[in-house]
Amino acid sequence: MNFTSKQAVPWIKNLEPYNGGKPISEIASRLNLSEHQIVKLASNENPLGMSPKVKLAISQELQKVSRYPDGNCTVLKKMISNFHGVSSDQIFLGNGSNDVLDCLARTFLRKGVSAVYSKYSFAVYGLATISSGANSIIAPATENLEHSLSAFISSISGDTRMIFIANPNNPTGSYIKENEIRSFLRHVDKSILVVLDEAYCDYLEGTDFTNSIQLLKDYSNLFITRSFSKAYGLAGLRVGYGIGNKDIVSVMNSIRQPFNVNYLAQIAAITALEDQDFIIKSKLLNKQVMRELIDGLSTFGIRCLSSRGNFVLANIGENFKLENEPAGVKLFESLLSLGVITRPVRNYDLADWLRISVGTQEENRDFLNILPQALDLMAKDDNSN
Repeated sequence: MNFTSKQAVPWIKNLEPYNGGKPISEIASRLNLSEHQIVKLASNENPLGMSPKVKLAISQELQKVSRYPDGNCTVLKKMISNFHGVSSDQIFLGNGSNDVLDCLARTFLRKGVSAVYSKYSFAVYGLATISSGANSIIAPATENLEHSLSAFISSISGDTRMIFIANPNNPTGSYIKENEIRSFLRHVDKSILVVLDEAYCDYLEGTDFTNSIQLLKDYSNLFITRSFSKAYGLAGLRVGYGIGNKDIVSVMNSIRQPFNVNYLAQIAAITALEDQDFIIKSKLLNKQVMRELIDGLSTFGIRCLSSRGNFVLANIGENFKLENEPAGVKLFESLLSLGVITRPVRNYDLADWLRISVGTQEENRDFLNILPQALDLMAKDDNSN
């Protein structure tokens, strides 16, 4: 008998590959355009790119890529340790925070146990849970598509071993305040690991800011993940980290792949943490352009949810009723045909919605200028079917 896909473990048979935002090169080739003519507002990347200091640091280290990197990320761990005021043995480094989430699942989930996450939360939680053989328990969200912490509590069962919570949340942009998180942790049994995914926390400011790292002192079952892919502008290098109980980190390190964070990613992350002025600049741009984006969409009758990230979730179907296809999906296709990449969220059961990343002011204006044509194309295509 030949070896075939039928011999794969049975619990992954219904899983589909994770598909990120479409790459600029693919759409440019499809539309016979140059890459600079494409507007990408799909993957919540930093429109400013990386810090100039990071670019310089990488350029000075290129000759060393023939050597293996430090498999323990010693210098980067020390940097993160100083930045957050935690010990190095509390830090786990990964090939992006997705790698950290996957390692958590592979370490602590298995067949016969379950993990809880919200209906409208990052797709990787389900992917990591199911691929580990564990059962998924989906906590219902509020009417405003926000996390319901009471629903999380109600969803916990006797076999629950892990809870995933994104704060701010992707794809909705909603946010849970620190006092609510603290109260939630008091109600969760210490035998359940609470994973707080803070990939977008660098965009929080003022009263929104939550110093969740301080909660680790009181809750040994809390694990926090962070990313360098968003505000720090290092999405292409893939580096993220988690902070938690040193015993948790130790056992995770026993199963991670060797050299899972490449040399240039380590250099870039170290330099990026040192350049907090770049983060301040990125936050200011995000705040300004997000306001312009929301205001611009409102002129077309498109309402957005309040967002604490670097993206908005826009309700297309509320005022644009189509007969043959969900409005969010159709507008995504219409924009794509005009060289604008956004993110459909049909896989989150939000087919009438569209997630739009905050770009530069120029990208934002290009998008808003193209939007009337895309809306017209959407309506014409629907009427012709």
